[in-house]
Amino acid sequence: MKIGEAVNLHGVPTSIHVCDSCESQFTVFPAAGDDWGGCMSEKCSSYDEDRDADKLFDNNDPRIQRDDDLAEITDNIIDIEANLPHRVLEVICVHCMHRWIAVAPVEALLRDYECHNCRKIAGVISTGQEMTNE
Repeated sequence: MKIGEAVNLHGVPTSIHVCDSCESQFTVFPAAGDDWGGCMSEKCSSYDEDRDADKLFDNNDPRIQRDDDLAEITDNIIDIEANLPHRVLEVICVHCMHRWIAVAPVEALLRDYECHNCRKIAGVISTGQEMTNE
């Protein structure tokens, strides 16, 4: 039975339920309606393993991680700027006159830029406006 709604740590709406069989409280996301059946407690007779998203994380697939495992990898984050010199410049498309701020590797040529608006290549030029971190 649904008893309320909340928002989880990631900003996703969740619904709060109490199992009719064992009276365990659990959350479902995205939020479910009153018609959610079954329980999320493994000890309950109405528990359905196929509906338990946490079971996806129990298969040792390195591409899937639980949120509580992320603390182990945060020490290995590499600043992309340390390995990839880039430039920031204001550009304009000569085809559709769309203007935007481009961030690209230093070695990238303007003739290879693609316009985000018309999707054409080889028509982007710099406006000459300098962009700095200050």
